[in-house]
Amino acid sequence: MNDGPIVTTGGFDLSPSYSEMGIKHIWLHDVPWTYGNAVDINCVCPRFEADANDPQSYDCSLTDYYLQSIFALGAEVTFRLG
Repeated sequence: MNDGPIVTTGGFDLSPSYSEMGIKHIWLHDVPWTYGNAVDINCVCPRFEADANDPQSYDCSLTDYYLQSIFALGAEVTFRLG
């Protein structure tokens, strides 16, 4: 399955449907997160010129939230960062 169970920045949670279907592997590619601010490289690394060794250069908060919804299903993730 492509994309996790949380859509429209948390507006809808399809976790019960994912569980009912028995989905155990989720691939993350072009996640349709309403505001485009989770998962992809421009979200996690919003400033390419920033110091790669500084944790403040990254923003993983919404991506972490998104991933937690997948792991809560007991599913594995193939994470595409591109």
